[in-house]
Amino acid sequence: FEDRVDNVVLRGSLTALYDDSGAITGAVGYAEDVTERARASEAALEAMSNLARAQRVSHTGSFEFDFTPEGAPAAVHRWSDEAYRIYGYPVGSVTPTMELVGSHVHPDDREAMFAHPFHTDFVHDFRIVRRDDTIRHVRVRYEVSRDATTGRPLKAIGAISDITDLKVAQAEVLRLNADLERRVTERTAELRAANEELQAFAYAVAHDLRAPLRAMEGFSRALEEEYEAALGADGREYLGEIIGASRKMDALIDALLALSRTTRPDIRQEPVDISALCHEVLRELSATEPARTVDARVEPGLRVRGDARMMASLVRNLVGNAWKYTARKADAEIRVFAEQRDGSRWVVVRDNGAGFSMSHAQKLFVPFQRLHREDEFPGIGIGLATASRIVSRHGGIIAAEAAPGQGAIFRFTLPSLVAESSPIEELPA
Repeated sequence: FEDRVDNVVLRGSLTALYDDSGAITGAVGYAEDVTERARASEAALEAMSNLARAQRVSHTGSFEFDFTPEGAPAAVHRWSDEAYRIYGYPVGSVTPTMELVGSHVHPDDREAMFAHPFHTDFVHDFRIVRRDDTIRHVRVRYEVSRDATTGRPLKAIGAISDITDLKVAQAEVLRLNADLERRVTERTAELRAANEELQAFAYAVAHDLRAPLRAMEGFSRALEEEYEAALGADGREYLGEIIGASRKMDALIDALLALSRTTRPDIRQEPVDISALCHEVLRELSATEPARTVDARVEPGLRVRGDARMMASLVRNLVGNAWKYTARKADAEIRVFAEQRDGSRWVVVRDNGAGFSMSHAQKLFVPFQRLHREDEFPGIGIGLATASRIVSRHGGIIAAEAAPGQGAIFRFTLPSLVAESSPIEELPA
């Protein structure tokens, strides 16, 4: 008998005692406290129930099979309830065998699956044809336990998972990725064609504009040379204005062409020495204004990977900007160096020139927007817009800070920016 009294489980037996006439005269028996064993048994049953439920929810069944002394899988397997369901059978309705398993493997997958030696650990995805002829994707994996002395395989214990939903989702992701790549390719081709048309249009317009400009300047110079005396002071002044305006228009055309080049879809990635470009630009600027004394210093070893022509234009605009706006400083200074900021490495171009009010900073990188009058500092208003587009095309960031009369700081960072720790080199003015 087994009885539960006040949460104590008792198990025992009771035997009746009889006299010679067959009448019960007493009983003899025993009882023991089996509470712990009962609780362990209940816990084991609950664990088995939970495992079966987990297998059902996850569509994962378990199985095991023994090996013969020769190392071959035994004919009969043992399946969990979910393993039966994965193959499409009512639980316990068939005897799991190696032959039965093989008969359900999809014909196109049998060769690859059975090529694996069964006496080693196994992981493989393949298709099965269920009892109702539906096709499912499964993943089978098992581990082999071996004799500690001989190494002979003894038993394989593993799991079979229905991964059909996963395979369908993966196929859909691949289809969507392929469709996305196709659309990106088409869109890129459209953008490339549009950019090529835009560049062709820009060059055509530039050519058509330059022809009358050259004629305007040429005839103005001829007029100046041949009729200077007849023009008088006012006439010569007006003529100078015409020549100056034609030159400014020519410079504006060059700037617009430079801005249009930043929209090119093809950006070459090659090593670029930013420090060397800065020195080159500073030497050119010094040659154009030999009377100026500028304390210009560039940190060596500033390197990036990017489009060399665009990087040259970027440096030319930023360093040229610093050169221009320090023109009225007797102690003009220009510094180019690297700094660590917000987890990124930045190239900084700093000057002690005219500066500007940060309340107008939103205009800095907009084409044709200028923060100073033409009579103060000549320019077109394209340089910083070009610099901003170049940095953006390379996946970087450009920023500025300044104060009126206290100079300006322009800094940019690119994903490929590399700086070597070296002393700052001074460029002879």
